[in-house]
Amino acid sequence: MVNLDLSHVTSPEGLELPDEVTEILDLSGLTSAEGLRLLRRIGRDLHLLSLAEDEDDHEVHGPGDLGGEVHWPRVHVHHGRVSYCP
Repeated sequence: MVNLDLSHVTSPEGLELPDEVTEILDLSGLTSAEGLRLLRRIGRDLHLLSLAEDEDDHEVHGPGDLGGEVHWPRVHVHHGRVSYCP
C-alpha cells in the first residue's frame, strides 16, 4: 500500500492496519492514541496532528521502521517507539 489516509478515524479502537505503508500513514484525525499499535514499516511520514494535549502520558508502539518524519510537535520517535514529549 502506498498511502493510507485514515484521517477520518478518531479512535484507534478496532483499527486494523496493514504491516507496511510505503509512503504516508495519515492518522491526523485521532483524538486518542491509547492502545494504538502501528505497523511494522512506514516508508515516509506519520501524521498524528489531532492528538489531544492529555495524550502526552501515553505511548504508541511502532512503527519498527520509519523512513520519514512524525508530524506532530510533541512526538518523539526513537528506535521505532513513538512517545509524547512534555
